[in-house]
Amino acid sequence: MADQEEYSNLEDYYTVYLTQHADKTNRILHLVGTVLALLQILITFFDFSLFNIILIPLVWYGFAFAGHYIFEKNQPTTMKYPLLSVKCELRRTKEILMRER
Repeated sequence: MADQEEYSNLEDYYTVYLTQHADKTNRILHLVGTVLALLQILITFFDFSLFNIILIPLVWYGFAFAGHYIFEKNQPTTMKYPLLSVKCELRRTKEILMRER
Protein backbone atom coordinates (compact mmCIF):
# COMPACT_ATOMS: atom_id res chain seq x y z
CA MET A 1 0.00 0.00 0.00
CA ALA A 2 1.18 3.54 -0.66
CA ASP A 3 2.77 5.79 1.94
CA GLN A 4 0.52 8.20 3.79
CA GLU A 5 2.11 11.14 1.96
CA GLU A 6 0.66 9.78 -1.29
CA TYR A 7 -2.88 10.41 -0.07
CA SER A 8 -3.48 14.04 -0.88
CA ASN A 9 -6.74 14.15 1.05
CA LEU A 10 -9.18 12.09 3.06
CA GLU A 11 -11.25 11.28 -0.02
CA ASP A 12 -8.30 9.51 -1.65
CA TYR A 13 -7.76 7.35 1.41
CA TYR A 14 -11.50 6.77 1.95
CA THR A 15 -11.73 5.11 -1.45
CA VAL A 16 -8.98 2.68 -0.46
CA TYR A 17 -10.50 2.27 3.01
CA LEU A 18 -13.82 1.14 1.55
CA THR A 19 -12.13 -1.54 -0.55
CA GLN A 20 -10.55 -2.93 2.64
CA HIS A 21 -14.03 -3.33 4.16
CA ALA A 22 -15.96 -5.23 1.49
CA ASP A 23 -17.12 -8.08 3.76
CA LYS A 24 -20.48 -7.37 5.40
CA THR A 25 -19.58 -9.12 8.67
CA ASN A 26 -16.38 -7.08 8.90
CA ARG A 27 -18.37 -3.88 8.43
CA ILE A 28 -20.86 -4.94 11.12
CA LEU A 29 -18.06 -5.74 13.56
CA HIS A 30 -16.48 -2.34 12.84
CA LEU A 31 -19.80 -0.62 13.48
CA VAL A 32 -20.37 -2.50 16.75
CA GLY A 33 -16.82 -1.82 17.94
CA THR A 34 -16.98 1.85 17.04
CA VAL A 35 -20.35 2.43 18.72
CA LEU A 36 -19.25 0.55 21.84
CA ALA A 37 -15.97 2.48 21.94
CA LEU A 38 -17.81 5.79 21.64
CA LEU A 39 -20.10 4.73 24.48
CA GLN A 40 -17.03 3.74 26.49
CA ILE A 41 -15.56 7.20 25.90
CA LEU A 42 -18.79 8.68 27.25
CA ILE A 43 -18.71 6.37 30.27
CA THR A 44 -15.07 7.30 30.89
CA PHE A 45 -15.98 10.98 30.82
CA PHE A 46 -18.37 10.43 33.75
CA ASP A 47 -16.45 7.64 35.53
CA PHE A 48 -12.79 8.35 34.93
CA SER A 49 -10.50 5.41 35.64
CA LEU A 50 -7.50 3.72 34.07
CA PHE A 51 -9.65 0.62 33.48
CA ASN A 52 -12.19 2.63 31.47
CA ILE A 53 -9.44 4.28 29.43
CA ILE A 54 -7.86 0.91 28.61
CA LEU A 55 -11.22 -0.50 27.50
CA ILE A 56 -11.62 2.09 24.73
CA PRO A 57 -8.97 0.78 22.29
CA LEU A 58 -9.55 -2.84 23.33
CA VAL A 59 -13.21 -2.63 22.38
CA TRP A 60 -12.67 -0.53 19.28
CA TYR A 61 -9.77 -2.47 17.79
CA GLY A 62 -10.85 -5.86 19.10
CA PHE A 63 -13.96 -5.92 16.94
CA ALA A 64 -12.19 -4.35 13.96
CA PHE A 65 -9.23 -6.72 14.01
CA ALA A 66 -11.51 -9.74 14.35
CA GLY A 67 -13.40 -8.53 11.29
CA HIS A 68 -10.25 -8.13 9.25
CA TYR A 69 -8.44 -11.32 10.23
CA ILE A 70 -11.41 -13.70 10.43
CA PHE A 71 -13.83 -12.43 7.79
CA GLU A 72 -12.12 -9.96 5.46
CA LYS A 73 -8.87 -11.97 5.41
CA ASN A 74 -6.70 -8.87 5.17
CA GLN A 75 -4.56 -6.77 7.47
CA PRO A 76 -6.00 -3.57 8.90
CA THR A 77 -4.10 -0.46 7.88
CA THR A 78 -4.78 1.27 11.20
CA MET A 79 -1.21 1.01 12.40
CA LYS A 80 0.17 2.45 9.18
CA TYR A 81 -2.43 5.22 8.79
CA PRO A 82 -3.87 5.74 12.29
CA LEU A 83 -5.38 9.19 11.88
CA LEU A 84 -6.79 8.53 8.44
CA SER A 85 -8.21 5.19 9.58
CA VAL A 86 -10.00 6.72 12.57
CA LYS A 87 -11.41 9.54 10.45
CA CYS A 88 -12.66 7.06 7.85
CA GLU A 89 -14.15 4.75 10.47
CA LEU A 90 -16.05 7.61 12.10
CA ARG A 91 -17.21 8.83 8.70
CA ARG A 92 -18.43 5.38 7.66
CA THR A 93 -20.15 4.88 11.03
CA LYS A 94 -21.97 8.18 10.60
CA GLU A 95 -22.97 7.23 7.04
CA ILE A 96 -24.34 3.87 8.21
CA LEU A 97 -26.24 5.33 11.15
CA MET A 98 -27.67 8.12 8.96
CA ARG A 99 -28.54 5.51 6.31
CA GLU A 100 -26.31 7.17 3.73
CA ARG A 101 -24.41 3.93 3.03
